Amino acid sequence: MTNVKNTSSEINEIILVPEDTRELVKSLLSKVDNFSLKYNKYILTDKEGKINKKSAMSSSFAFPAKLLNNKISELEQAAKSLFGTNKVIFTKSVVDKLIVGLGTESVLETSITLHHIYGFPYIPGQSIKGAVRNYVIKFYFDSDEEKALTQSKTFCLLFGCNKETESKKKSALNEDYEGSVVFFDAFPTFLDNQVISIDIMNPHYGEYYQDLEPPADYLQPTPINFLVVTNTDFKFILGTYKNIEVEWNDNKLSLLELARQFTEETLTKYGIGAKTSVGYGYFK
Repeated sequence: MTNVKNTSSEINEIILVPEDTRELVKSLLSKVDNFSLKYNKYILTDKEGKINKKSAMSSSFAFPAKLLNNKISELEQAAKSLFGTNKVIFTKSVVDKLIVGLGTESVLETSITLHHIYGFPYIPGQSIKGAVRNYVIKFYFDSDEEKALTQSKTFCLLFGCNKETESKKKSALNEDYEGSVVFFDAFPTFLDNQVISIDIMNPHYGEYYQDLEPPADYLQPTPINFLVVTNTDFKFILGTYKNIEVEWNDNKLSLLELARQFTEETLTKYGIGAKTSVGYGYFK
């Protein structure tokens, strides 16, 4: 451990790192250009070893616009190379706030999904696919997953399925199928210090939920800070190797067109990420 002077607060903070990297960390700390690395690895503590969570979250950071634009261009080029014209690219705006990865393990108690190489906040493709799949099951199959798997070839073509369900019923395709549509990671089209901000949840009955006290007005609230993404757009990319025609609600349309319809419905009506029940994660 080593002490580093914080000129703004005049507090000696401690960096918890292996001893042999002490001098290297000191020399590089001000040069870290990856927000994920700084947020998740370079956590400062006070001289008593306690983590200043709000300080870690509020550290200003400049996201290189060129690097972000290059990353999005790479994804668009990859989609074109893999799928040719069988791809759709569209942009959606965060209505209010978005938080993805809130429950991921972190020394700060709350977390946020950041790209481990570039440090940008993003929505992993598997999270998008999972949210869209859940939306379709809930709103088109009455929340019955087995009904979707056994009665709808279109559902299996889009999201994939096993030959048999968990209850040993045959799937609609009667074969193992990995799903035809690829959901790419979605990145924000614009980032600055205003895009990532600190939010707060303030549970009032923490001791009650820990079975320590009955619920009562005299219990003290427990403020918990977390990071959110706001005031930006995200670019979504879907692709398929074979854009087959399917039937849905007595209409014939391409599988990719249907995937886009479901994705947009999910983003605008169902939300994605954490705390959607209280208005987070919606797009327009």
